[in-house]
Amino acid sequence: MSVPPQIACLHLPALPLQITLRAHPQWRRTPTVVVESIKPTAPILWVNRAALHHRIHPGMRFAQAQSLLPELRAATVTDDEIQSTTKDLHKQLLHFSPSIEPSTDTPGDYWIDPRGLTSLHDSLEDWAHQIHQHLHKQQWSPSLVLGFERHRTHFIARCTRGVRLLQTPEEEATLLATIPIAQLGLNPKLVTQWDKLGITTLGHLMEFTPDEVRTRFGHPAARLLECTQATATQGGTLPIQPKVPVDPITVEIEVTPPDDNVDRLLFGIAHHLETLLRQLSDRGQTAIHLHITLHLEHHNTHIEHIQTAAPTLNKKQWMELTHIRFNQIQLHSPVHTLHLQLDGQQKQHQQIDLLEQPPERDLDAGSRALARLKALFGAQAVTHAQLRDLWLPENTFEWIPTTELRPPIPMNLITWPPPCTRQLHSSPQRHNLPQASSPQTSSLQGRPGIHKAKGAKTTRPHSAPQPLQRMESPGWHTKPLGSSMPRRDYQWVQTPEGTWRWAYSNEQGQWFEQGVLD
Repeated sequence: MSVPPQIACLHLPALPLQITLRAHPQWRRTPTVVVESIKPTAPILWVNRAALHHRIHPGMRFAQAQSLLPELRAATVTDDEIQSTTKDLHKQLLHFSPSIEPSTDTPGDYWIDPRGLTSLHDSLEDWAHQIHQHLHKQQWSPSLVLGFERHRTHFIARCTRGVRLLQTPEEEATLLATIPIAQLGLNPKLVTQWDKLGITTLGHLMEFTPDEVRTRFGHPAARLLECTQATATQGGTLPIQPKVPVDPITVEIEVTPPDDNVDRLLFGIAHHLETLLRQLSDRGQTAIHLHITLHLEHHNTHIEHIQTAAPTLNKKQWMELTHIRFNQIQLHSPVHTLHLQLDGQQKQHQQIDLLEQPPERDLDAGSRALARLKALFGAQAVTHAQLRDLWLPENTFEWIPTTELRPPIPMNLITWPPPCTRQLHSSPQRHNLPQASSPQTSSLQGRPGIHKAKGAKTTRPHSAPQPLQRMESPGWHTKPLGSSMPRRDYQWVQTPEGTWRWAYSNEQGQWFEQGVLD
């Protein structure tokens, strides 16, 4: 006897890839990938079937994929685009059920409560097909499973196409045991280990206990097993936690007559910003972003984004940054309409410490100073270095925007003289080194370099003619058969002025200067 389903799970596989294909419909039948950034060393995050057919897989470098397929299509998808898309889908699903819970772990997954909807539809299966058809008309490719337990329906939805209606909890458990582990998007190393042990489906994994799996493979693997064994009747899973998307607070200001005077525009923004902040406070939220759209009379729309150092309802801080930003822009035409949008988040209350000692460095004041610099020169003006797992020294780090100010971590210098620092050029510079130049060792003995390549020992000056350090490509370059991989032989070279330079020679005997010693 069939039992009415208690929960439905909607799954949008490879959501960033679907966002890209909806934005570029002409790419649907061509090899397409989503990359972290449009750079040769950027990793590939998502691929479509056409790209898989040409042996392009997630995790490959963009340059490696282009060497296999020069006509490969690529795009990036930002977190803001994903968040905006999931929020829009959430609003659409509210037309089919008042109880929708978006997944916090995997964007594009939703749990829907189907109970009480049979009086509005011929059957729950007809209701599910209506949702599927609604999304399919908008060029989405969803899968929808109606079942009895949230985690089990989620696993089944990830391996299902179209609509699937489960009649009983026993059918749900039986189908769950046949799901291949390789299709769940787990850590590839973990999947490989399980495959060697013959654990290829969730049914094989369910033969073990969570404690056994935790001891051998860690907590995430044990958590996966616990989710497959949880049942709603045993209280091992939570019911749907419905959420209602909250629209941002906006206001539209008509400028009559159109004006391009910055001071008068700022006066109008200040008057309405106070109202927006009050509305946000009534929601129990604090402001995090201010978006200002200026509709010009004879030119394209101009958009500015303002962000304070920390979420705040302080009007003075918002207007200070807005004033700084507006003094940097040039309006080529009078403004006839202003559109303000204020994004917020829930307030985070902190315990007051009566005996709190003032810090030696005021990080909050430093963060506010950085916010002023961002308002003055743009968000990309304040960056910090982040290490990357690449073999070329100039690619072992990248500059990313700084979102928060952290206290410095001083180095413990227990040796003297102190370490030397290599200042790298943004790219190697071609250099004609004299043949008589040979590295010296006297003044640099015992002073290790701070910047060093992954897997290589710290380089020191050396008087012998052989290279101090040899770096070879790990293999992403495509070379003809019988030829060697790209190689660099590094040496310290002292100029007649006494400056130490870090240089290398390639296979053709050409010399390039990588950096200088500070």
